[in-house]
Amino acid sequence: MMLSRYLPALLPVLLTACGGGKYTELLTLKGEGYTVKLYSSNGEINVGINRIKVEVDPPDELQEFYLYMPPMPGMPEMRAIADLKRKGKGRYEGKVSVSMEGSWQVIAKVGGKTLKTEINVPFKAGQQTGTSGGMDHSKMGHDMKGMDMGPSLTVPQTKLAHFNVSTFKVDSTEVPLTIRAAGVIRYAPKGTYRVVPRFSGYITKVLVDREGRRVAEGTPLLEFYSPEILRAFGEYEVARKTGDSLALALAGEKLRLYGVSPGDVRDTTAIFRSPVSGKVSRVMVSVGKEFKPNTSLYEVLSGNLLYFVGEVPQGKARHLKVGDRVVIDGIEARITEISPSVNGRTRTVKFTAVFSGGDFYDGEIRVAEVKRAIMGIFVPLDAVIRTGKRDYVYVREGKNTFTVRYVKVVAPVEGGYVVSGLRPGEEVVASGVFFIDAEANFRGMGGGGHAGH
Repeated sequence: MMLSRYLPALLPVLLTACGGGKYTELLTLKGEGYTVKLYSSNGEINVGINRIKVEVDPPDELQEFYLYMPPMPGMPEMRAIADLKRKGKGRYEGKVSVSMEGSWQVIAKVGGKTLKTEINVPFKAGQQTGTSGGMDHSKMGHDMKGMDMGPSLTVPQTKLAHFNVSTFKVDSTEVPLTIRAAGVIRYAPKGTYRVVPRFSGYITKVLVDREGRRVAEGTPLLEFYSPEILRAFGEYEVARKTGDSLALALAGEKLRLYGVSPGDVRDTTAIFRSPVSGKVSRVMVSVGKEFKPNTSLYEVLSGNLLYFVGEVPQGKARHLKVGDRVVIDGIEARITEISPSVNGRTRTVKFTAVFSGGDFYDGEIRVAEVKRAIMGIFVPLDAVIRTGKRDYVYVREGKNTFTVRYVKVVAPVEGGYVVSGLRPGEEVVASGVFFIDAEANFRGMGGGGHAGH
């Protein structure tokens, strides 16, 4: 009796779990003589486990199928490899587990050929994808396939000059990101601090090689070689020699986000210093060892550790990484843990940062700033028109011709936004934007008026 009562509600779940549910077509990859179609059981690809179906035409062996996210500062590359079983000629079913939201490449290898496209997770049926078909995204140039565009507008040159319309050439770059977080200070009578880098490299010399040794904050622990640090230091040196104060400040901030001082870079190596004071309880380093971001190098037992337990909105939590720098009343901390769950009532995510020093009391409420760098397309603040439904910019297509381009704000940053929907080298209207938008709306061609496209 009880089973029959709940059977109607359980039946769809059981069918899906057994692979008997319907699949919705999401996207198609074409090229190299093949067509590969991706389907999902719920009409989308989202964070978590997704039940999918893949069809290859003409039927051939699907050698690999996975989602790929390139490496970014403080985060290694990620691959979500699909677990598929062959169900017939050119037909495969299974699942793929996606770890986070963001821009992913969908890659299929069939018949020795590679087909790819780009999506933003969460991705739903009917959304635009990037270019597919065995093409390298770094060689796409100004191919506009997959761009979400509106109408074009031509404005007399005299009007452009009168309203001081100017453009900004966008590029893919590292942009400092600051996230404000409210939280509470907690005392830890005795705790262990994991010393982790925020970059990749190789250890060239070990300076602290035994457990039990006491170290002060700033004590040199090891020397290392890292192409990422050398590139950042090269930018710093160029800015210093040319006297470009803005570039020098940005380059210096980038090094600080990595946790390295410019004075600690010597020729091809640099010094890694202890972020806290205490007694070394574990040494996990050796000469020649390769390390990645967030690899544990040392553990330091500190008797005066403090914890900052903060919360950030769910939309900003995806930018947080273990090892990120957190500034609390001028004192630097490092994120050691990020909660995997979201508070259903406040839609926030908790994280824990560890630090020492400062005049705080247990239970004190503070507002901290998480400092990190993200890779993406930066546009100035005034260039983006935000309607509450869709965001858009005006892209220069000719001397006095502009096209509405719908973009997605990935993250607000100082002075502007990091967005998707633009390609490096394109020019967006940065000043006089509201004149261009007013002109477009007057002609019935404005981005806001086409939000339903």
